[in-house]
Amino acid sequence: MEFLDLSIVFQCLVEDKEIGTATTLIHNAHAKLWGVSVGELHSAAVRNTPKLLGYEIKGLWEMLHEIMQEENFPEEPEYGVPLYLLSNRCRVNGAACILYPNLLKDFSEALGSRFYIIPSSVHGVLFLPADDTDRSGELRETIKEVNDTQLIPEEILSYSLYYYDRETDEIRIA
Repeated sequence: MEFLDLSIVFQCLVEDKEIGTATTLIHNAHAKLWGVSVGELHSAAVRNTPKLLGYEIKGLWEMLHEIMQEENFPEEPEYGVPLYLLSNRCRVNGAACILYPNLLKDFSEALGSRFYIIPSSVHGVLFLPADDTDRSGELRETIKEVNDTQLIPEEILSYSLYYYDRETDEIRIA
């Protein structure tokens, strides 16, 4: 399914106590074989994904500290503007959390601000509160640099910058 300049894809989550958790991509051929439409897959994903995978929104520094698990992790620098990372609890393919019903609206209300959505990778997105300063050019340059130098092609979510407008409850390309 198309969403802005992105594609929504569906996966089947398989859990096994002995070997762990895995996902497999659902192709159009699977849907045809199973006799389900893309709309039905989408409805099932909207219902099930938040329940099965949940989400986490944490300050970027806090999340990095957890991932690195280092005792001597440096103190959080004073950025002036906080960055938040959104992913699912597995931290795999967590960028899809932006599609969870009411998640962006609830976060915006808690934050008291509109915000940019920076596509960090398919595994998560960053939220940057927006003020009256236009940072879009600088942010797009950063997205391009990170995608081109830090990610493998399969992990690139997008080269676009997104904006969540709390007045309209919509995401748009910035």
